[in-house]
Amino acid sequence: MNLKDYGIEVGKSANFIVLDAHSEFEAICERAAVLASVRKGAFLYQKKPMTIVQANSFLKQ
Repeated sequence: MNLKDYGIEVGKSANFIVLDAHSEFEAICERAAVLASVRKGAFLYQKKPMTIVQANSFLKQ
């Protein structure tokens, strides 16, 4: 890309997203969900972890 001052280092602007995928290929094929978005080092968006609520007693073992 030949960009000056590109990369993640102290003192540089941090603009990136975190995708819910194991690889770049999976992210594209599965249209991975965005877990977080960071702009200029601050979170713009951060998805809360999913919680599972047990609604029925038949799920207990």
